[in-house]
Amino acid sequence: MKFTALEDFAQRPSFFNIWGRTGYNENGSIRLNPLVLFWTASGIEIAVRTEKCGKIYADIECSWKHYRPYLSIWINGKRVRRLAPEKGRTRILLWDSAASNTAANREKAEQSAAESAEQEKIVYIRILKECQAMAGDSAHRLAIHGFYIGKSGESETVFADVFEDVFAPVPKRPLLFECIGDSITCGEGLEEPIEGKEWNPAWQGTRNHFALILSQRFNADISVLAQSGWGLLCGWNNDPACVIPPLYPFVCSLAKGSANRDAGAGQTWDFSRRKTDAVIVNLGSNDEYAFRAAPWQDPASRKNYKLQGEADYKRLKKAAKSFIGEIRRSNPHAPIIWCYGMFLTDCMDLFRSAVKEFAAENRDGKVRFIELSPMDDKTAGAQKHPGPLCHKEAADLISGVLREYGFRKV
Repeated sequence: MKFTALEDFAQRPSFFNIWGRTGYNENGSIRLNPLVLFWTASGIEIAVRTEKCGKIYADIECSWKHYRPYLSIWINGKRVRRLAPEKGRTRILLWDSAASNTAANREKAEQSAAESAEQEKIVYIRILKECQAMAGDSAHRLAIHGFYIGKSGESETVFADVFEDVFAPVPKRPLLFECIGDSITCGEGLEEPIEGKEWNPAWQGTRNHFALILSQRFNADISVLAQSGWGLLCGWNNDPACVIPPLYPFVCSLAKGSANRDAGAGQTWDFSRRKTDAVIVNLGSNDEYAFRAAPWQDPASRKNYKLQGEADYKRLKKAAKSFIGEIRRSNPHAPIIWCYGMFLTDCMDLFRSAVKEFAAENRDGKVRFIELSPMDDKTAGAQKHPGPLCHKEAADLISGVLREYGFRKV
C-alpha cells in the first residue's frame, strides 16, 4: 500500500475540500499534519480515479476519555458507512473498487458501456465527523493523517505520481453556509437510540440533517458551530458557562487539552479566509428550558444560578440582539437567518422581536426570523429530539428564505 500524507495535499489545494473550522499555520494555511476535525459535520472531501485505485484507506487518529468520536463516509453525496474508530491510529476503508463493481453489476446490465465507464472514472469521497466538539472531554480528538492506496489489479503498489494517477481535483462549491446552534444543529436525534440513561454522542448524526440538506440543494459547503445543551445566557441546566456567543470568534475554544490546543483550537478565527454567504442560527431552546429547570450551583463558589422572571427574559432578548450584532460584524454582507420552534416554542415571540428590533435599529435588511415547524410524534427522532422529517421541514422553510435572497437551488 502506498501512503500519502495529508500534508502532501498542501501544495495542491484543488485536490481537497475542507468543511468546518480548522487550525491554521503561521502563514495562514490549513493545518494538515494532521487535520483535526473539531465540530459536527467537519471533514474533508477528495476525488479518486477508480480505474487506477483498487482500495483506499484513511489513516485516522482517535482518542477520548468520556465521549467517543464518530465519523461517517460519504460516496458521491450518499452516506455509506458510520463508525466509531478505536483509540490510536486506525486504517479505515473508504473505497474498494472490487466490492463496488460487484454491487454495481445489476445496474451495469441496464446501462450502456459508455455510460458505465463515465460514471466510474471518479468517485467523490467525504469523511465527516458525526458528533460535536466535547467541552467535557479534553482527550476527545478525531484527526486524519493521510491515505493508504492500493493500485487496482496489482499486488505491488507503484505510482509515477499519486496526484496524477489516483487523485483528481475536487470541484469547489460556490457557496458557504454557516450554521450555529445547540443539540438540534449537532444532529442529536438523527441516529437510532441505544440502551442507557446517560447522554451519548452515538445519538448525534449528519444524515438527514437540515444543514446537509441545504448543502445538497444549493451546492454549498457547510460550517457548523453547535453544542448540545448550550444557549445564549446559560445551558439547559442554568449553567452560565454553557453559552455559544463567546465561542464564535475562535476556531473551537471549548476543545480543551494540549493536543487540541496544539491543533489550533484556541486560535482566533479569521473570517476573511472565505466569505460566508449565509449564517443560519437555530439557538435559544436551552435558555427557554432553563426557565423551567432547577437552579444550577457552582461547585466552587456554591452560588446558585437560575433564569426566572421578566428581567431575565429581557436579558435573553438583549443577548440575542448582541449575538446578531457580533455575527454581522464578522460577516458584513451575509444574510443572517434566526430560526426557532423545532423543539420549544414559548420564546418564539421574544426571538422574533429581537430580530425585528435589530433589523430596524441597524437598518439591516438582511436579518430575518423564521418560525420553524415544531416537532410532533410523527417527526420526532431519538432522545425526544427532532428527527429526519422535522429537519426536512426546517430545511424547506430555510430554503424558501435563501431563495428570496437570490440563492438558487441546483
